[in-house]
Amino acid sequence: MAPESKQSPWKIWLREWNWEERITNFTPSWFTVTMGTGVMTQLLVDFPYPAQWLRNLGYCFWILDICIFTMFTVFTVLRYCWYPVLMKSTLKDFSQSNYLGAISISFNTLITGIIFYYDYRESAMWVAYVMWWFSVALTLAVSLGAVFVMVAKQEKHELEKITAVWLLSFIPMIVTSATGGALLPYIRYPNNVAVLIVSFLLWSAGESFCFIFTTIYFWRLMSCNLPTRDAIVSCCIQMGPFGMGAYSIQLQAVFLSQYIKGSHFGPTQSEPPPLPQETLLATAEAVHWLGIIVALFLIGHCTFWFVESFSSVIFRIPKAFNIGFWAFTFPLGVYGLGLCHLSKDIRNSGLKGYAATISVLTMLLWLLCAVGTVYKGFWKGELFYAPGLEDWIYNDPREGKRQEQADEPRTVSKSSRRLEEMQARKRTASSSGGYSIDKQPTGDEENGLTNGSEGH
Repeated sequence: MAPESKQSPWKIWLREWNWEERITNFTPSWFTVTMGTGVMTQLLVDFPYPAQWLRNLGYCFWILDICIFTMFTVFTVLRYCWYPVLMKSTLKDFSQSNYLGAISISFNTLITGIIFYYDYRESAMWVAYVMWWFSVALTLAVSLGAVFVMVAKQEKHELEKITAVWLLSFIPMIVTSATGGALLPYIRYPNNVAVLIVSFLLWSAGESFCFIFTTIYFWRLMSCNLPTRDAIVSCCIQMGPFGMGAYSIQLQAVFLSQYIKGSHFGPTQSEPPPLPQETLLATAEAVHWLGIIVALFLIGHCTFWFVESFSSVIFRIPKAFNIGFWAFTFPLGVYGLGLCHLSKDIRNSGLKGYAATISVLTMLLWLLCAVGTVYKGFWKGELFYAPGLEDWIYNDPREGKRQEQADEPRTVSKSSRRLEEMQARKRTASSSGGYSIDKQPTGDEENGLTNGSEGH
């Protein structure tokens, strides 16, 4: 008997870990991992009690964030190239299209890392500047496009099925404004003025939409009770827009205050403005304090949702770890970020201690989510599941359909054939990771809760 031909370790690794199936089941909700990892960099750099080792650790998180974001982007491109119809399914399902906002947020965390660690290089700041404008375009496409698709293309939405995940369509505007605020001190006139104006417009639009949604969501909680156990962690997303909003408005207020002082800038049509230096200095201080007051207002609102979210999770503890747990990491991190910056501005020891506590809590939560994701996701493959995947590929007119009877003629598209071949390999060969796409979901899995995509 002839010996079996040896296969390369690369092919064995691909087959035994079943990466094709995992990529096929990859959804945008996985980008919440990069959101949570990216915010760790900002927390460590802005920690109330700074230390060089914390800054170095933050750099490691930033590199990790880049690697994860690159890998997830490759997975996403491959998935939609293999099965183009799944892009349509993502857009038509609002619980999935919301997670497109996580891509924009994740991209902003990469820009922030450049600003934090390469601010001494003018070329790096120009790279960050170009990337930021791309992020603005991506944010507007996600935020405005998602709302239009919701009202024009999607099915009727029920109050009971509204979740805080919907906020991920609007939070990117606030995150992009914060990134612009961090970039402001390192770019020159008139580019910095353009970034300031666009950042404030994004901040105001994002906060307005989030306050509108918060009212609806609060009424949903009062009318329909808490979400299910598997989706309970999504309540924590409510902290995101207010924590990041507080951080963003402080950055913009500080820059505008310094710009008024240094450039003698005043809101008049003559240049230089016919205002005395004392008036300009007083205006600059007023702008700075206004930023602090608005930040305190948003932090107070965020604290309310922090208490409510923690109480909800304790009252209805999830049964098992799922990818939706990452929805807690980023909101808690930006809450700590807003507190860190605020504590430095008003130089309050108690607020510094509280900010440090929230930051440490975020780090512990990140560690818990990272361990769960590596073990259940990449090692066992149990987190790779896209609800309704098989139906979308087979039922779309352009993708062919199932053969109901043996003698029935059938056209099979490339996407359908690829799915069938993958399932055939799954049936004939045992796999050490992942699970079959044709697994019939039960209970909360039918609503995509194991991917953190929806809850009621």
